[in-house]
Amino acid sequence: MKFQVLTSILSSPLLSQVIALDHNFMAYPWSEKQWRDIDEKGHLLFVGQREHVLAFSLFHLSSAESLAHLLKIVVAPTEQGQVSTDFFAMQEEYLRSQGFNRIYLEVSESNLRAQAFYRKLGFKLLHRAKSYYSDGASALMMELSL
Repeated sequence: MKFQVLTSILSSPLLSQVIALDHNFMAYPWSEKQWRDIDEKGHLLFVGQREHVLAFSLFHLSSAESLAHLLKIVVAPTEQGQVSTDFFAMQEEYLRSQGFNRIYLEVSESNLRAQAFYRKLGFKLLHRAKSYYSDGASALMMELSL
């Protein structure tokens, strides 16, 4: 799989494929308007593709805090496993090279598979937020030191 970093998110010809992946596999997908309203200066999009986009992650960046906030990560079910690990390793390396020293994320308390993946990568639990999501689900706040 080919991995790449997109800094020009809104003008990318891959954005429609990213949005489709978000809608097909994300528990809390964004509307197309939410995607189109992204402030590109504060966000970074990683994609993994073969013929089509099969993985993406979106970060909100806080250079002042050296913090990359992982907003979304989706890997098509057919590509999960080693691809997920390799995809995330590429993101860590890139973010570290750009001066970031932490990745922060929220994950649904009911998403045990994602929690296990993040723990395997070295993320540590910071705290639990009750009723974090719009449907009342709780979230775990986690962080990884780079």
